[in-house]
Amino acid sequence: MLGLDLSSNQLTDHIPPELGKLQEIHTLNLSHNHLSGSIPTTISNLTQLESLDLSYNNLIGTIPPQITELRTLFGNFHGGT
Repeated sequence: MLGLDLSSNQLTDHIPPELGKLQEIHTLNLSHNHLSGSIPTTISNLTQLESLDLSYNNLIGTIPPQITELRTLFGNFHGGT
């Protein structure tokens, strides 16, 4: 699987840490939902990730430092309303 786009699906609750098992994924878009809580550190397992869009959710906290070490990531960490 190259990408997973679940944007604008009215998803609620938190980002499941199990997404970190999709280690071959290149694009992950969870924008424009109602996700809350923090970004799970397991996202750092996505070593092939080139684009990550978590904008327009209700996420709190800081970006886990492990995620900033993903060398191929050039995605967005925008805070949405």
